[in-house]
Amino acid sequence: MSDSKIELNRLFSAVNQKNRKWWNTLNSDQQTKFGGWLYNRYLSVANTRVADLTRYYVLAVNQHVNRNFSALKRHPQLQYLLYTTVPFQGGEAAHQYVKPLPIMKKSGKDNRAEVLAELYTEMKIDDVVTWAELMTDDELREELESWGMNDRDIQKAFK
Repeated sequence: MSDSKIELNRLFSAVNQKNRKWWNTLNSDQQTKFGGWLYNRYLSVANTRVADLTRYYVLAVNQHVNRNFSALKRHPQLQYLLYTTVPFQGGEAAHQYVKPLPIMKKSGKDNRAEVLAELYTEMKIDDVVTWAELMTDDELREELESWGMNDRDIQKAFK
């Protein structure tokens, strides 16, 4: 491994443990090349069998990290510190990269993202699309029912 590369498993282990001193273990080259946006994509997706925890990560990254994230592009340490605000205390979660999806197209084939975007107006469209892609049919149905949607309206999301 090059001295300038950051090992993802070490990064997310530190984030999951809320280790705010980890940044100081990086050398100056690693700190300079810290890829904030890339790590943001990883952090928002937690591989877990618990649907609520998966949803939590998408929503928490959006609320804690995404807001004005680009304003911090010259402050990678602050970006890292924001990451440490997301996980549950002492919670371990495996994170994976999800390629950004194209902006939602109204093709009529799958309206999941469109329906979720109407409910979660505060979320960025890319996050809504990613979340919609990751949800199983049962998880989507459960989410829409929690909003009080009737069966006819829920079926629109599956068309």
